[in-house]
Formats: sequence, structure tokens, C-alpha cells
Amino acid sequence: MKKNILLVLLSLFLLTGCGENRLVCSAQDEDENYKIEVKYTFIYNQGKVKKATMKSTATLLGDYNNDTIIAERENAARSSAENYNKVDGIEAVVSTKGNKVTLTVDILAAALSEENKELYSMNMKKEELKQVMTEEGYTCK
Repeated sequence: MKKNILLVLLSLFLLTGCGENRLVCSAQDEDENYKIEVKYTFIYNQGKVKKATMKSTATLLGDYNNDTIIAERENAARSSAENYNKVDGIEAVVSTKGNKVTLTVDILAAALSEENKELYSMNMKKEELKQVMTEEGYTCK
């Protein structure tokens, strides 16, 4: 019964085209001391970006997995968050769990100035943004 309900919900989701209104782009970089994962999610409404989220997680490994470097990375992320939070329409938060430091940035396009819409690529159509992100090394779906 649960499988049937799940199948029906999945079918409705696909038939309504909800997935087409989202662009998700991600990238990773890793060496022996760190792993960084960055994921952008853009939500579109009527062909325009409505909101976006950027989540960047640094996992400190090897020699970098110590309290001093974790604190340095957290301070750098907090500094970035403070700068983002100065912009109307952007909210940024930092979280730390063990050897992982995460910066999450939420952007509401309607609250941005025209200059900031351009600066944060919130004025680009989906295919155009996908091409730019792909050229920057991101994998987009």
C-alpha cells in the first residue's frame, strides 16, 4: 500500500513538471587535508529565479582536522556570512559539527536590488545559468 501511494505521488510530481522549475548545481574538491562540497539550488517561477540556496561544506581531514584549523575555517565562514547578511534579501548562517563547517546562504530574488540580482546571477534564465555554472566546473541537473 505504501509503495502504491509513493508511486502515485512520484507520478504526480513528474507530471506536474515541478522538477523543471529547479536547477541544482554541485561541485567537489578534495585532497588529503580537506573536502569541499558546494551545492546551489535555484528555484524558478515563470522563467525567473525566485530564490536560491548555496550550501558549502568543508570537511577538514588529516593535518587540518584539529581545533585550531576548524576554528579558523569557522571564523572565515562567519566573516563571509556577515558580509552576505549586509545585503537585503540574503540570509547566511554558519554551522559546525565535528570537523565539518557549513555556510548556507539563502537568497530571495524579489528582495534584491537590480545590481545585486546581476551580481548573484539571479537575473539569468535557467539554461543560461546552467551553461555558466557548467563552465565553472559544476555539474547541473
